[in-house]
Amino acid sequence: MMQDRDVEKSERVMEALLKMKKIDIETLRFEKFEPRNGGSWRYIHKDKDGNEYAFHEVNHEVTAPERIISTFEFEGLPEKGHVILETARFESLSDNRTKLMSQSVFQSVADRDGMLQSGMKRGVNDSYDRLDELLAKGLIKG
Repeated sequence: MMQDRDVEKSERVMEALLKMKKIDIETLRFEKFEPRNGGSWRYIHKDKDGNEYAFHEVNHEVTAPERIISTFEFEGLPEKGHVILETARFESLSDNRTKLMSQSVFQSVADRDGMLQSGMKRGVNDSYDRLDELLAKGLIKG
């Protein structure tokens, strides 16, 4: 069981993750952002050649400071329904840090492999690096 200060710390990191998703950067434009149960968000990513790719997510559960459960979908596929179930869990650590554990469940191996081949793994890692950077600089509070 978490102590009160651990709960507060995990809750701050969870809030920072949600805020990070809202921060507009050169290649990202958020059109909708509702970080709550039943809320949703949509963003457009622009690549270096000016091509735009849209994504949307529905938040099924936002339980601070413990977890976020959502479904995520890339809008550019010819057929709909390639939805990913995502769970983010937050664990308070003793050294004034919070561990973020993320799990993505794909509907098929083909969906997973397609996502990896598209470069999304790099995008996810870049997002977590960005979160670390923003927390370290104090631009968002964790």
